[in-house]
Amino acid sequence: MILHLRSNLSKSPLKIVDLTSSGEGVARQDGKAIFIDGALPGETVEAEIIQSKKRFSKARLSTILEPSSHRVEPICPLFGTCGGCQIMHLAYPAQLKWKTSRLQNTLQRIAKINTPVQPTIASPDQLYYRHKIQLHNGGFYKRQTHTTVPISKCYIHNQAGDAELAQVKNCREATIRTSSTTKETLLICNGKPNKTHITEKLLGLTFQISPHDFFQINPRQASQLYEKALQLANLTSKSRVLDAYCGVGTLTLLAAQKSQEVIGVESGRTAIQNARKNAELNNITNAAFYCDLVENKIASLGTFDTVFLNPPRDGLDPKILQELLQNPPQTLIYISCDPATLARDLSQLHSTFDIDYVQPFDLFPQTSHVETLVQLTLK
Repeated sequence: MILHLRSNLSKSPLKIVDLTSSGEGVARQDGKAIFIDGALPGETVEAEIIQSKKRFSKARLSTILEPSSHRVEPICPLFGTCGGCQIMHLAYPAQLKWKTSRLQNTLQRIAKINTPVQPTIASPDQLYYRHKIQLHNGGFYKRQTHTTVPISKCYIHNQAGDAELAQVKNCREATIRTSSTTKETLLICNGKPNKTHITEKLLGLTFQISPHDFFQINPRQASQLYEKALQLANLTSKSRVLDAYCGVGTLTLLAAQKSQEVIGVESGRTAIQNARKNAELNNITNAAFYCDLVENKIASLGTFDTVFLNPPRDGLDPKILQELLQNPPQTLIYISCDPATLARDLSQLHSTFDIDYVQPFDLFPQTSHVETLVQLTLK
């Protein structure tokens, strides 16, 4: 079987051995890596070199000589043009296996950690799972550019939110947030929201979310993630707990139900206002919230039995790492959205903590992103 994508090109056959963290196929020739967008591991392809550097080259896929048995036809006609999904052409079970392998390889390469990685937990929904999207001039950015691709439907966006696309098609910058519980939508057009908040329910608690607050965009999978985090946290009725980067208090309030005292820290002003409001909505009185950068606040908060960490993609600030190593809790629960910065941080934490459990979750099907939950305990 030969799939011709650009039949006028003919180059030496290349064997694809892996995917990059952004979903490009990786081949090797003369000791040099070649990155080929659209190619999958196990395939033999022809490709045209479009950029050559000292250590790697980028190539344009021209012909698939031997396709992967895991190659599938993407449901979205914009796949390969729109930059939102990178691996929709890879069968879902293979996506999960690759994410597990990617995490394992990253931990070994950067942190020299050989702790077993559990199989990636599948998302309950492979499509229509996102409850927040951002648009630019009515579309998404074309892959690896800032050129806009107009859209009329997004196959990973929830259908209630997708029905509102026409309302924001003329906005320069727009966001659509949808409650998976009430199906209400919050639209932001050029910085102006159409309402102050929406309400979401997760694991029996109610959360008020304002336009720019952080909240997991795959709520059904987030429920599985938080359930596992709480299970691994070793909480008791005497536990003093810190939830760093607490957002609107989701994990803080869930942990408060099992602990003596929980403190949440978050730099977003409206998120902290909503966290306090959410404590009231759920009649939770043993949670306190501070609006500050975690790295500026953590040293003044005393010691904790358990610390939850859920930093942005850049990982932990050095001040936070220093404090955790100087005043270590018994248990650390690290939730990461980037394997590379997770590995960097674990390489330092590993001197004081044992890495007991590493569990990837697929919060973002059809994309190359992987969320990871790590349990660390004091040596």
